[in-house]
Amino acid sequence: MNQTVEKKIKDATFVLVGIGQEMAWKQKKSFTGEDAWINDYQTAIEVEGTAADNQLLCAYENLAKLLKGKLYFIVTINTDDLIYRSSFNKEQITAPCGSIFRLQCENHIFDGKEEIARIKRELEEGKKGTEIAKPVCPICKKAAVPNIVRSSGYLEEGYLSSWERYRTWLSCTLNQKLCILELGVGFQYPTVIRWPFEKTAFLNQKASLVRVNSKLFQISEELKEKAVSVPENPVDFLLKS
Repeated sequence: MNQTVEKKIKDATFVLVGIGQEMAWKQKKSFTGEDAWINDYQTAIEVEGTAADNQLLCAYENLAKLLKGKLYFIVTINTDDLIYRSSFNKEQITAPCGSIFRLQCENHIFDGKEEIARIKRELEEGKKGTEIAKPVCPICKKAAVPNIVRSSGYLEEGYLSSWERYRTWLSCTLNQKLCILELGVGFQYPTVIRWPFEKTAFLNQKASLVRVNSKLFQISEELKEKAVSVPENPVDFLLKS
């Protein structure tokens, strides 16, 4: 890892981390047409079976080691929940775009692990997508879908408690030495990470910004003096540490 970046993290009192789409699980999308609804469940099945030596998981573990002993908080736009398989403190993560391991109907959010296990079992039995029943809400029996931002009628209640913890934590960083680390964050949902992180870096005179991205690594003119740009894939970047 870049020694300048390591020093910025080491010298900071607080570290704010943004995880973007370049660190998302690569969904295979094996199913098409009327069976396309199975893809998110297939991704959940793959994530559940992730080996300890998976590169993405190893990258998360390297980041966890780097942040050990630091006052940190992580905001991720990814919905694969792989970050929760690592050794980070789960209370210091918020995922406002949802989770493929939670399901929702029009009015309720519930744990989707039982339905994911059922779908996995039926796929292993050789059933076709049309032979597998779509999930329903255990409370009202209405059709259920993953509780993720791209699902129609996305219910935000699933992440609000962690978002409130994040807001409280962020308020404590005012006028404190803060390192803001963006990893693979582009312009997918820029109001969640990219723009507010830039604003925080601009307003906090003691803040520094590190932007790691293989393509969208550019720094605005107003932040040039307090930011470091790393034109690299964030997974590769973290695996070097």
